[in-house]
Amino acid sequence: MMNLINSVCRRIKATNNDFYVVLGHARTGTNLLCSLLNSHPNVTCAYEVLHPEDAGLRQKFHQDMVENTEHWLKPGVGREQKDAIEYIESRLLPRAGAGHPFGPKILYWQVQKLGLFNYLARHNFRFLHMTRNPVEVHVSQLQAQQSGQWFLGRDEAQQAAPPMEVDLSELTAFCRLYRKQLSKYDRIGPERFSVDYKDLCKDPQSVMDRVFRFLGVQPVAVDSYSRKQQSWNIRDRIMNFDDLLENAADEVRSYLEKIQTT
Repeated sequence: MMNLINSVCRRIKATNNDFYVVLGHARTGTNLLCSLLNSHPNVTCAYEVLHPEDAGLRQKFHQDMVENTEHWLKPGVGREQKDAIEYIESRLLPRAGAGHPFGPKILYWQVQKLGLFNYLARHNFRFLHMTRNPVEVHVSQLQAQQSGQWFLGRDEAQQAAPPMEVDLSELTAFCRLYRKQLSKYDRIGPERFSVDYKDLCKDPQSVMDRVFRFLGVQPVAVDSYSRKQQSWNIRDRIMNFDDLLENAADEVRSYLEKIQTT
């Protein structure tokens, strides 16, 4: 009996080691990372199959990722945490293992909505934590809200949008919130790998080589279905950049200065 129990425990541990989670705030480049992960023949990223609200979004991205639409997460009211955990353990965890890493993308707000932080933190999962300059994140969110484009596929054209004026108080509040969230998720789980958006865009192959090794597979040449939406300098998108730089508190000015020197 003990041999059977030990065998089951080893199998569960092996599965957990091959199960990973892409974490990040919205607009940090998580779609790009997921697309690059799917370049590997032995790695599958299921994107946002745990999205608690948007079935249309799931249908757009995940038709071949997790069986079919009837098996996607549909959390009941008041049962979000229970249903999400059951879904992970019955539908997602069994897909990982035998040297084939499998995992979903979960944004910060989705972790909070589904009450998953403690569950994720106490399991032996691997975490790919996507980070980005919070000024860029904030402007990218405003840009997406303005254009209605939250994701660009390979053949989709980007809609041009004029530069915008950024409110300093809103920017400051967002930067503080982002730093707080970043500190929290930087401590999740025993195995974490941080991926910076700027580095990923600059040299995707080098970054993904390290990501694949972290996941326990041999690196391969990468290709992305997703395209970064902003081919322009983020500073050019902010009409009042100089005013922000002059009047921002030190904690925000440091992020603006990094953009200025890019």
